[in-house]
Amino acid sequence: GLHGAKDGINFFEDIVFAAAANIGFERTNVYLQPIPVLKQFRLGGYSFIRGYREDAIQATSKNVFGTLSFVNYRGELRIPVSGAFGTALFIDAGDLYIDKFQLFSQKMHGSTGIGLRYNTPVGPVSLDLAYKLHFDPVDSDIFRIHFAIGSF
Repeated sequence: GLHGAKDGINFFEDIVFAAAANIGFERTNVYLQPIPVLKQFRLGGYSFIRGYREDAIQATSKNVFGTLSFVNYRGELRIPVSGAFGTALFIDAGDLYIDKFQLFSQKMHGSTGIGLRYNTPVGPVSLDLAYKLHFDPVDSDIFRIHFAIGSF
């Protein structure tokens, strides 16, 4: 059956579906000055969209004078294998928007993949192999491996 869980939804006692949705908005607060490049949102990497290099997805312009926003969705099916070992199937998607905001778009960057999990006393260790759903000239690798300590 279906059960509530601390960090997701349990299916059949041990299988967990975890999901996250993140949105963000930023706007320059200085008249006629762009949002500083160092403060602009970036997506990509283990924390946002696996399959992309860390911070690979950036605003199309370095001079953002209005609003910069992002949306990011993540879903992961966690399946125990034996003892502290497990596996996961995942899908991630997201995008950046200048002077607009969309919850969904056909042009979103996305990836899917499989991962290995090992639960330690200080938290899970993850090794994921991600596949980009669409070719992206910004980050042309089709596959990417991510290693992390902790979960989203």
